[in-house]
Amino acid sequence: MDNTAVISLEFRFFKSSDGHYYTDSVFGLSFWQRYLSVFDQIVIVARVLEVSSADNGWARVDSDRVTMCPLPHYIGPVEMLAKLPALNRSLDEVTSLPHHFILRVPSIIGMLLYRKLIAKGKSYGLEVVGDPQTVFTASALKNKLAFFYRWVFTRELKRQTLKAMSVSYVTKSVLQERYPVSKGAFSTHYSSLELPEYFFSVSHKREYCELKFINILFVGSLSQKYKGLDILLNALSSLMNCSTSFGLCIVGDGQFREEYEQQVNDLGLEERVEFVGYISERERMYEFYSKADLFVLPSLTEGLPRVVIEAMATGLPVIGSRVGGVPELLDQVAMVEPGNTEALRLKLITFFESMELMQQHSILNLEVAQEYRYYLLQERRIQFYKSITNNLLV
Repeated sequence: MDNTAVISLEFRFFKSSDGHYYTDSVFGLSFWQRYLSVFDQIVIVARVLEVSSADNGWARVDSDRVTMCPLPHYIGPVEMLAKLPALNRSLDEVTSLPHHFILRVPSIIGMLLYRKLIAKGKSYGLEVVGDPQTVFTASALKNKLAFFYRWVFTRELKRQTLKAMSVSYVTKSVLQERYPVSKGAFSTHYSSLELPEYFFSVSHKREYCELKFINILFVGSLSQKYKGLDILLNALSSLMNCSTSFGLCIVGDGQFREEYEQQVNDLGLEERVEFVGYISERERMYEFYSKADLFVLPSLTEGLPRVVIEAMATGLPVIGSRVGGVPELLDQVAMVEPGNTEALRLKLITFFESMELMQQHSILNLEVAQEYRYYLLQERRIQFYKSITNNLLV
């Protein structure tokens, strides 16, 4: 077996007419460098959409050490079923390669690939980055088949973790308890986060006094509705006459942006809300975190949200939903039940009216974020990668 890692993930990439691959997400070339610390080459297995040219904000993915195994592009289960024969042919070719395999799950592609690997008697590692029990709920997915998807993906993920030789989780304990490994398998945990050291600057010790205007920051994809932006907008609309004024900056883009913009207009929030689109540069994101006073992410589902850790590292007080691994990050006082607009409204008022609370959570978040420095996470990543290359069963 050579020292190449095949990594599958449920994400869509773009192939430009110049023959190169691009992404509008965090999965640019810099993301894959963490794997190259152990593996000589990487082959990414994912859906690819061919486009005439790359947008200015997209990041290059491929290099002399990172190549793409493009799968037929699809969106949604109907298109996936139509492309299933072509998907299976591509994955059959992938599993014939003499490489190591890492599946980022939960994932339809990961599910198909896992079954083929098991059938051929090949071992694999898993990076568990989400929880189908919370992803596929009626409120998060807004689909009549949500219960069926939840049952299928939860069952499959339990099988995948039990048969994997190595498993990494984004949480410290939440996902481990729900999707345990088999006896003797290697297990660890780490976030996909990779923050520059300047995010952890001591200058982030903020001083909160009586703010008359609070800058709220939301960062998340607008391609799906499970990030809870509609819930945040509804909660803020009832605070228009609050003694403390506010503004909301939304960083992110996706197919539902126009719908959210219409919601902003319908709620009369157009003077309070700014959409800035997707931002890939770490330096620019750092500026947005630094200028904000409060970070809010009322997600309906999460694994371990990277953006919450980023906000905490810059000393921002954070309000989040009690989902996934969020309770491993935030104090109980800073969380609300997912999908509860009224609870979020009251929580916002609590933070608006107490600069002491804002100060306390700024300090607390800075302390918790220290656990997510690059060198600590990378140490565990390398242990996971080496457990795969050495085929360790410890």
